Amino acid sequence: MKRISDSQKNFDAIVVLGAGNLPDGSLNVDSATRARKAVELFKRGLADRIIFSGSHAMRLEKVPPVSEAIGMAKLARTLGMPDESIYIEEKSQDTFSNAYFVKVDYLIPNNWKHILIVAAEFHSLRAMYIFNYVLGSEYRCELAVSDSGLRGYELEQKIMRERKVLAVIKQMFINQGILEGDTAAFQDYIKTKHTAYAEQPVYTLDKITELVAKAEPDPTPFPAADVE
Repeated sequence: MKRISDSQKNFDAIVVLGAGNLPDGSLNVDSATRARKAVELFKRGLADRIIFSGSHAMRLEKVPPVSEAIGMAKLARTLGMPDESIYIEEKSQDTFSNAYFVKVDYLIPNNWKHILIVAAEFHSLRAMYIFNYVLGSEYRCELAVSDSGLRGYELEQKIMRERKVLAVIKQMFINQGILEGDTAAFQDYIKTKHTAYAEQPVYTLDKITELVAKAEPDPTPFPAADVE
């Protein structure tokens, strides 16, 4: 990935996607690394604010006492982030709902159109696709990659699974007839069909696992530009 100079950037917000928290509410290594990366970018002057996004993974049987977003914000404060620059989104339980709740809670009300997404290298392809699709053409999303610490075979397997998940998500958008940027359609899906929020979701967790296992990996190239 090529580095784009700080002088070319003026983001409305940095958006950090939670990567999980432990049963006691503390951050896992990936979430903590993403938060540190975001604070580093903030201190470089790339944006005046950070939106920390994430409640907990929807697969967890027991909800941790502290959300991913709150945990990342607490860490950011210890690294010198001022309270007035910290924004919290703690309803989302997957990347799709990260994008939806960030959009409706912060981007639309504040007319923020240009965001910098912080995600781990293995997650960056899916994160960028979903955010671009949910936000739509009125918004501009760019990427800052956080190093998950994974290497070799473990990283390859993680990327392969991410590509399968992305393939399933793309098919889901097609099956549900949801067009890019259609906020009303995404809202309806969250309320009436989403696995984590709907009373009778279209896909159960077991069904999603089955679909991902059978899916062909999505071949889309990883994003070509990165703010390092």
